[in-house]
Amino acid sequence: ISGWGESGELDLLAFTKELTLYTSSHCLLGKEFRKDLNQEFAALYHDLEGGVKPIAYVFPNLPLPAFRRRDRARARLLELITEIIDKRRSGESAGEDALQTLLESTYEDGSGLTPNEITGMLTATMFAGHHTSAGTAAWILIDLLRNQRYMGPVLDELHSIYGGDGEVNFESLREIPKLESVIKEVLRLHPPLIFLMRRVMYDLDFKGYTIKAGKNVCASPAVSHRIPEVFPEPELFDPDRYSEGRAEDAPPFAWIAFGGGKHLCTGNAFGLMQLKAIFSILLRRYEFELIDAPESYQHDYQKMVVQPKQPCMVRYRRLTAAQRSRSAAGRAATAAATAAGEEAAEAVRVSVDLGLCKGHAVCMAEAPEIFRVGEAKDSQAEVIDAEPPAELGAKLRAAVKYCPTGAIKTEALKKE
Repeated sequence: ISGWGESGELDLLAFTKELTLYTSSHCLLGKEFRKDLNQEFAALYHDLEGGVKPIAYVFPNLPLPAFRRRDRARARLLELITEIIDKRRSGESAGEDALQTLLESTYEDGSGLTPNEITGMLTATMFAGHHTSAGTAAWILIDLLRNQRYMGPVLDELHSIYGGDGEVNFESLREIPKLESVIKEVLRLHPPLIFLMRRVMYDLDFKGYTIKAGKNVCASPAVSHRIPEVFPEPELFDPDRYSEGRAEDAPPFAWIAFGGGKHLCTGNAFGLMQLKAIFSILLRRYEFELIDAPESYQHDYQKMVVQPKQPCMVRYRRLTAAQRSRSAAGRAATAAATAAGEEAAEAVRVSVDLGLCKGHAVCMAEAPEIFRVGEAKDSQAEVIDAEPPAELGAKLRAAVKYCPTGAIKTEALKKE
């Protein structure tokens, strides 16, 4: 955004596509791609993207121009990633990213992954997260501009945490409840995936029906998220429905933007963190307005991942220094209010649903006195103190809150 200037107009989806391509490539492929290979990688990615057509799932090798460009781009991407792998293995460079993780991974027999395998995994990960994040980012701004009553509270929250120029970091991004509720409501109303598919592994009887092994079953988030018995007034944009008093997303499989159960999207925590980071910066530097009528911003169902129709135009204007520093003094007040609002810890019993746990070890990072995760690659969380003392209440709540798969369960103990 350094070249935006004081004001202007842009196609919002085109911007979020470019932005999330840079952020995801930096985090997944490494700084080499982000700093040195932007233009070429963007062109390669465009050709790869052009080969993602519905017919490719049936006939992936038809002699179509788009498929030929796809295959050339894949071959060139393998060359680029192999060059980086060689540099890292020779000690010329190193990284803290998904590429480095794959470089250090091995199969059970001790053998490492080939450059071709690494390229395939990274490409799949990029495709899984880029389109969904780009479309969701666009919808976040559109819905905030269409529902201005929620824009003010979100801005107040951001300024209370960061002031005008405060640093956006990992810890602060975990504590933005109003913005997070907006993101969840956007994902409820605009889920990027038309349906979520599962393969039936054995004959399954369900409500009088027998679903045979080998068949596919699907759930549509766009339908599930509009069940009025779960989400009252389902067409209404209402981020408050996720507040502690309402928690309409609490019933199992009610809110399925990232899927659910043991197959919950592995990138859900990354996706939410990325979106919060983007808007923690954008909304404190610029103000925006829709150029076209609010109701004209509609879904484009012709794409594999549902996004807003283009052109998707917005107008921006850079905020002054005075505007950016608004409510900076509110940070201390917010912290004090949060501390004052902490409820007295009650005695609880802790357990972990091993059907959901994926061994991320977030719980151990938050509360090592309560949880332990082994070093083996398939290790899961183990509860080492099932009835922790009250002084560990804050750590336990953090472990429950930040578990990416929601695997930690607590049950209040009856008072004697």
